[in-house]
Amino acid sequence: SILPMAIALRRRLRREGFDLVHACERASLIAAKLALGRCNIPVCVTVHGSETLRWQTSSVVRWMDPRLYRSARAIVANSVYTSEQLSVMLDLGGVMESPPQKAILLAVGDWWVQHSGVGLNRKNRGSPFVLGTLGRLDARKGHREVLQACGQLPEHLRRHLTYLVIGAGSNQCVDMLSKEAAEAGVGFEYAGAPDRPELPSLIRRMDAHVLYAKPVRHTIEGFGLVVLEVATQGVPTLATRLGGIPEVIANNETGVLVEPGNSKALTEAIRHLMETPELVAALGREARHRASSRRWTDVARETYNFFGESIAIR
Repeated sequence: SILPMAIALRRRLRREGFDLVHACERASLIAAKLALGRCNIPVCVTVHGSETLRWQTSSVVRWMDPRLYRSARAIVANSVYTSEQLSVMLDLGGVMESPPQKAILLAVGDWWVQHSGVGLNRKNRGSPFVLGTLGRLDARKGHREVLQACGQLPEHLRRHLTYLVIGAGSNQCVDMLSKEAAEAGVGFEYAGAPDRPELPSLIRRMDAHVLYAKPVRHTIEGFGLVVLEVATQGVPTLATRLGGIPEVIANNETGVLVEPGNSKALTEAIRHLMETPELVAALGREARHRASSRRWTDVARETYNFFGESIAIR
């Protein structure tokens, strides 16, 4: 996909004039460099969490990526965590000068704000407590660890708990989670990978969202945009204190953070949320307010102001 992207950009460069090329991730940066060649148009880039860890995968990438990113005129990282990891990677580039960089937190899309709402379960306290995870069935998301933690809850709580999973996954993964939910003694529902218009109503079925993220094969949650998406529906997130997630969740204000790898802490946090519905409602209200207060227009303004300032001083 990099070569077609580079060819398309090269054609546009011949037809139109550009003052700046903004690459939205690593592949786009490579394509931009191929398309521009010796052309003097500045290239800036936005970097995401796992991209800063790719250098650990092979000696070739370890040599190439620091030089690739150092060739940009300015870099925006999607979180402070990503910016810190980027600095580690750039230090591998030797004596080459590093470009200016800045952490600019992302925002939830306007579509989510326009379709915001309030969780449905809090309107009917007789219904089961629904704990949900929105995201593809990936080991990095910690679905199995969530079920294991649920299995350690007291029996009277497990009887009234349903784990709702929304996201693309293989039949094998779904069957495995269904089996583990049965062994844990909790309800399980898989909603598949629905189209976006269906997501708000599904999310509102949750009392709380859980993202028990963990690093897997040089990938990590560099920001956690899903936390903001569910927050627009008045649903707080219980998550691990990992990567850029703590920059999205204010602990005990918009959600709850636990240490990664601490199953007992996860179980205790789930128990506490189940037993204090007033806390869940308060966390959801504040999460919704904060998620809706920052928009993509804010991100764009901050990003291009920084790019413009960086280009002007070089």
